[in-house]
Amino acid sequence: ARLLVYSFDWVVNRGCSVVDLLEDISEDLLSTIEQKASGVLSQKKVTQQKIQILNNSKKLAGAEKTVGKRILKFYGSKIPKQGEVGLLDLIYQIVVSCFVIIAFMNARRKDEIRHPVIGLHEKSLQVIDESLQLYQCEFYVEKTMRDYDLFWVTEISKRAIDIMGRIANVAWRWGSFIGGKGPPQGRDRKLF
Repeated sequence: ARLLVYSFDWVVNRGCSVVDLLEDISEDLLSTIEQKASGVLSQKKVTQQKIQILNNSKKLAGAEKTVGKRILKFYGSKIPKQGEVGLLDLIYQIVVSCFVIIAFMNARRKDEIRHPVIGLHEKSLQVIDESLQLYQCEFYVEKTMRDYDLFWVTEISKRAIDIMGRIANVAWRWGSFIGGKGPPQGRDRKLF
């Protein structure tokens, strides 16, 4: 039960401010990586610039307040200092929390959520009536149907799927730069 309560807290109270920060800095970070790839910046300068981009973000203070720790860098250390955390560690925490919420609240198997072929995708969630909090989600039913079907989902599941969609949008943008091809489309645009 503690895992579910912890995951609820991240999805409802903490996740959005950290994802706001990620979205705020992602384009500047991508520009820095492009400069490194073209030979304009050294690795040392890239590291310095990444920290500067993080520290200059208008969303940093809000994320730190929500999380209750200082976000000093992108990667956490093996032995973190008290009250400090890396941004990617927070993103991993949010992804795991979203996975736990979707799995528990919808009785879904691991592959029905995060599989690269049959997992949740960008268009999985359908808003039926926002004012009534009616949502449906297209899940692949692995055990019996072996096909996609629509299921009613809760508000917390919708929030988790929305947060994952925001993280995935940043990842697709980065992936299209690194991979050299456009982002996937339709059911190929996975959330996890």
